[in-house]
Amino acid sequence: MFFRRKIYGPRDLPMPETDERLYVVGDLHGCDRLLDQLLVEIDADLTANPSAAPARLVCVGDYVDRGEGTQQVLDRLIELATDPALNVTFVRGNHEQLLLSFLEDPIGSAPWLDHGGMETLASYGVPFPLRRRRERDFSGLGADLRERIGDHADFLETLPLYFQSGNIFVSHAGLAPDRPLTAQAEDDLLWGDPRFLELGGPPDMVAVHGHWATERVDFGANRVGVDTGAYMTGRLSALCIDPKAGYRTLMVMAGRGMRSGHAVA
Repeated sequence: MFFRRKIYGPRDLPMPETDERLYVVGDLHGCDRLLDQLLVEIDADLTANPSAAPARLVCVGDYVDRGEGTQQVLDRLIELATDPALNVTFVRGNHEQLLLSFLEDPIGSAPWLDHGGMETLASYGVPFPLRRRRERDFSGLGADLRERIGDHADFLETLPLYFQSGNIFVSHAGLAPDRPLTAQAEDDLLWGDPRFLELGGPPDMVAVHGHWATERVDFGANRVGVDTGAYMTGRLSALCIDPKAGYRTLMVMAGRGMRSGHAVA
C-alpha cells in the first residue's frame, strides 16, 4: 500500500479570530521589484474587496541576501514602518540574524558570505577582496559594511521574532510543535523544526511562516507557508487573512501581473 501526505487547503484551517485583515508576505531576499509589485496588488485587493477591519501588512523575514536589492528592500520597509497611516509588522528571519552576527563578529560569522552575504555586500557597494580567506579581510568587510549599512542595522535589531493577532501566529520558520507558544526558543522561530511541516501548528491556531520554500503557498495542518522562493522563481506570495472572509492567496511574478489563489467564504 502506498501512503501519500495529506493535501490541505484553506478550508481545513480554523477560521481567523482577529480584528484585523492581515496580508502576510513571504520571504523577500532582496527582491525589491517584486515587493513593489506585490504592494500595488495588495492596494488593489483592498479596493476591490473592502473590509470594515483595519488592514495590516506583515512580512515573515528574510529581507536580505540572495537577491540583488537588499538595500532597496530595507529602504522600502523602513519607509513603510515610519508611515503613521499604515499598520505594519516585520518579523526577523534567520538571514537578518546572520547579517547582524557578521556585523558583530565578521571572522566567526564568515560562513554567511556563502549563504547570500556576497549579494548583500554588493547591494551596499562593499568591494569583496580576492584573497577572501584572510582574517583581516573579513574584519575589514565587517567594518566597511557597518559603515555603509547605517540605520538599516538599527532597524534589523528592532525586529520582533513573532507577531500574533488572535489565533494567527506569524514567525519566520514556524515553531517547535512540542512546545507551547510561550516556550518557543529563538532557534525554533528563526531556523525551524522540520517536524513542524508535518505536525503543524497548535490546535485552533494558524501558524503562518516562511523559510521553507515551496512552489506555491503551502497549506498544512494548522499552518500556512508563504515562501515561494522569490529570488529563485520570480514569484512572491502573500496570504490574505480576513476575519469574515477567511483565507486567500495573492501572487505576483517577475514581469507579470497578479495571480489570485484559494478563497474561503
